[in-house]
Amino acid sequence: MAHDPDVAAAPELRRPIEEFFRWLQDRLAEMLTDAQTQGDLTASLDPAELASTIVAVMQGGYVLARAADDPAQFSHAVSGLRALLEQARAGSRPAPGNRGNRRP
Repeated sequence: MAHDPDVAAAPELRRPIEEFFRWLQDRLAEMLTDAQTQGDLTASLDPAELASTIVAVMQGGYVLARAADDPAQFSHAVSGLRALLEQARAGSRPAPGNRGNRRP
């Protein structure tokens, strides 16, 4: 709905969308901050920026899948996001199942 010109031009229609995305990003940032506090996520990342990235990748993957009429596009975006998050884990621990594939 956010890309619809009529919605974008009408604050009363746009406001709930803005509020939802703000809520989603805030909640993700809280979860990422918790992960940093627990030592599961590197402290060098900004949780608010990473939360925005997560939402952007998910929304963008959806748009790509719709445009191509191919759900694999969304799956590829999610897989890429998962790989990035795995790299953001504190200590850059390898993903389960990839322990033997680490480069020196």
